[in-house]
Amino acid sequence: MLGGDVYIQSRQSADLFNVAQFRAKTKTTRILMTAVIRRWLSTLLKRCRK
Repeated sequence: MLGGDVYIQSRQSADLFNVAQFRAKTKTTRILMTAVIRRWLSTLLKRCRK
């Protein structure tokens, strides 16, 4: 039954890797979106001041 245990462990490792990768992607997306929104807001404010 060693093969099954190894499979389960590798599945868990793969799942953890996928979760970590997903979190990294969402964090990167959040950072990018924040930058885009800030840029958009500053542009909007400049137009309103004119």
